Amino acid sequence: MQTDLTPEKSKRTEWLHIRLTPDEYRQISGSHQRTTSRELSAFARKRLLEEPLTYLTRNASLDEGLQELVKLRKELTAISSNLNQLTRKLNSFTATPGLNAMSAALKLLRGELDRKLTEIRDHTNQLAAVWLQGSTAEKVSKGH
Repeated sequence: MQTDLTPEKSKRTEWLHIRLTPDEYRQISGSHQRTTSRELSAFARKRLLEEPLTYLTRNASLDEGLQELVKLRKELTAISSNLNQLTRKLNSFTATPGLNAMSAALKLLRGELDRKLTEIRDHTNQLAAVWLQGSTAEKVSKGH
């Protein structure tokens, strides 16, 4: 029984068959993959009916920030390795003249490590600020 509160949804009963070349299919499939449409049929229907589609985009500033963090992480790993080596050597000394030199080198490395940690924190804060300003992974594009 049909009421005004529960209107019947339109059922898709008609078929549209089309043939594509492999290049045409790759082009349509590539366009589909850049959208949020899960099914190719839904994507094609929206394109044919000129309905708006939601396209996925990449934020270049976030990508650059991520690349910078990856570089910083590599530098931090190298510094950490050097720090561990110095610590092992320092622990092998008792009261020898080399102890003071090793201690000074350890302090220098610790300072470098602290600078890199500050740099990573600053870049992370910048990325967080971009995200919090409403930067999204998707943008709505009408009629594409």
